[in-house]
Amino acid sequence: MVDVNILLRQYLLSQTSVTALLGTNSNGSIYASADIPEKVSPALGPFIQIIQSGGSNYEEIPQIIIPRMMIRPWADVGEKKRVAALYRVIYDVLNGTYPAVFPEGVIMGAKQVTGPQEFTDPDTGWVALYGFYSIKARPN
Repeated sequence: MVDVNILLRQYLLSQTSVTALLGTNSNGSIYASADIPEKVSPALGPFIQIIQSGGSNYEEIPQIIIPRMMIRPWADVGEKKRVAALYRVIYDVLNGTYPAVFPEGVIMGAKQVTGPQEFTDPDTGWVALYGFYSIKARPN
C-alpha cells in the first residue's frame, strides 16, 4: 500500500513555486498530520497541512487508490493574501502534469473536489484556506 500523505508532501516540496512561498519554514513546513507540531509558527512563514479524509479504491485494480485529501495552507494573523497566494500555487501544481514518480509510489492524477474554504483559528488568529482533492496513486 502506498502512503499518499508522503507522496503529496514529496511532490509539494519538489515544486519550487510552492517552496518559494514557504519562507524560512521551507524545509519542514509541510505536515502530513491532523496535529500541528508545537514548534510550528506561521510567523516564520506559511506552512501546509495534509490530512487524509476518506477515499476509495478501484475494485478492478486494487493497487490504485483514490484517497480524498484535505490540503490546508496556513499563514500568520492578518495574512489572508499570503495564504491565498499559496493556495493558488498549490491548486496550480496539483492540477498539473502527471505522473509524478517517487521511490514510494506514483501520483497518477489530482482533482480538486471542493474548496477553497476559509478558516481562522479562534485561539491563535492564524488564517487558512483549505480544499479537498481526489488523488489517484499507486505503488511504484
